[in-house]
This record gives sequence, structure tokens and C-alpha cells, in this order.
Amino acid sequence: MKTNLEYLNDYLAEQNIKNTWRNNLKSKLMKLIRWLDDQQLTVCEVGARLAAAYAEHLSTSGYAKNTACTLLTAAVRFYNFLLRSKVIPANPFLEIRKPTMDKLLPRHLLKPKELDDYLEKLSRWEEEKNLFYKLRRYRVHVLAEFLYSTGMRINEAASLRVEDVDLERGRVKVMDSKSRKEKLCFLNDYTAGIVKIYVEHLRKYYPASDKVFGACSNRLAEVFGWVTADMGRRHGYAHLTCHSFRHSFGYHMLKAGCDLRYIQTFLGHENLRSTQIYTKVDREDLKEVLDQCHPRTFTHTKAANQ
Repeated sequence: MKTNLEYLNDYLAEQNIKNTWRNNLKSKLMKLIRWLDDQQLTVCEVGARLAAAYAEHLSTSGYAKNTACTLLTAAVRFYNFLLRSKVIPANPFLEIRKPTMDKLLPRHLLKPKELDDYLEKLSRWEEEKNLFYKLRRYRVHVLAEFLYSTGMRINEAASLRVEDVDLERGRVKVMDSKSRKEKLCFLNDYTAGIVKIYVEHLRKYYPASDKVFGACSNRLAEVFGWVTADMGRRHGYAHLTCHSFRHSFGYHMLKAGCDLRYIQTFLGHENLRSTQIYTKVDREDLKEVLDQCHPRTFTHTKAANQ
């Protein structure tokens, strides 16, 4: 009979994923392994009652609801592996009810003026020390502006061919990566201008491809991460991912007064509930609204100036 940890290592060895993701998955499942070891149980002994007990343990141990949900999802997938391997007769975690995850905005969304400053600094690709780094940063600069203008996901942007982009009218046709339906995205004038320069004059310096950005989504996200991490070190910004620009698009459009239904269409959300994530405001936003709108704020300021 194998130990709990040996079963876990067998599962991890089967996963065709990056080492960082494998380590993250192991960290999640080690919470289950330690709990089983504390109870002097093996993975084979877990039934629906014990699976429910583990879920209760997570909910009473100070984990946020979303964290508990991801830990239970990891347990479901681990036990699916044990089922496929014929170690167990059924997956007990499929019989328990998981909490519904709250949709949350990323912690480090920049405000519109902060993001303007970030993008302006990112556009200074000539500062890099050699041609390789200049070209790397230049493409990330164009891609960041493109993602912020269109609200696209990185895998959608990576799939684009030159003929999908109408620079004269500022329109982009793309297959939504979730609904698998074609949607229309739009480029603002500034972004259309820099994409035009990139396509007509500088795209030839990147690996030959029929795709606009010349690489698969994983590679683009990897390079994007290197450049934005360096931006954070140089200028003190929080690390931004490709998806940060999609979230920034939705959040900033709403703050600027755009109707939620239009944002839903721009982002390609089939359900308005997915778009309503951007209606959540933080405490600083509430303080700004109070300062701008409360009548006593005006009275106090007027009296202080007299």
C-alpha cells in the first residue's frame, strides 16, 4: 500500500504543466494530505462523510471562501486521478456541495491616470540596452495598448491574423475563446496608429508567422511577464499580467460612465453577472465620492477659504 504522499506524487508526475504550476498544485493538495495524516487516514479511506468533514475543516480554518473552493477543486481532480487509476471505486468529493466562488477584481488594478503613466513608461522601449531587449519591450508595449483598447484575452490576441485587423476603421474580428462565437472588438485612434506602425514596419523583425503578434499565447504571456516584472522593479508598480489590461478596460470604462450593457458586449460576456464584477468599488473610491458629493464638504471648503 502506498503512502498518501506517494499517491500525490504519482498524480503530480502525470500533469503536463509548468513546474511553477505543479508546485502550486502540490501546495494546495498538501493541505489535504496533512489533514488525512493528522486523522491517520489514507486517501483510499475517504468517503462522502470524510470529504464533507474536510470541506468543513477548510471553512472553519480561516480560509477565504474562494480559497476553500480552489482547494476543494484540487481535491476533486486528485480523486478523479485515483478513480482512473482504480485506486478507489468512486470520487467522494463529487458528492459534496462546494461554495460558489465570489467574482473578485484583481488586487492591483491601477487607476486610469496611473495606467496612463505606466503605459507611457512602457512605450520608452529605446531605453533598453540592446536590440534584443528593445524589440522585446516594443512588442509588449504594442500588445499592452492593444489589450487595453480591445479588452481581449491574451489567447484571443495571439490568434489574430493580419487580415482580422481593420486598421482604417479600427475594428478587429476575433473568435471569443470561451463562447467560441465571433465577436467584434475596437481600437481607439492611438492604438490603431501604433499597431499600424508595428504591422507595416517592425513586425518583420519578429519570428515569421501569419499571426499579428508572431507567437502563441503562452509565449506572449511569458515575455509580457518578464517585461512588466522589470517595469515593477524599475518604477515601483505592482506586477501586471496580460489579463490585468482586460480587467482595467472593464473597470475604467465603468468608472468613466459607460453603460454596463455596452461593457458586456465589448468583453464578450454572455451573462451580465460576469460584467458586474466591475461594479465593486474599493474604500478609496467611496471616500472620493464622499469628498466630491457630500454637501458639508463644499461648506467646509468654502468656510476655510473665507
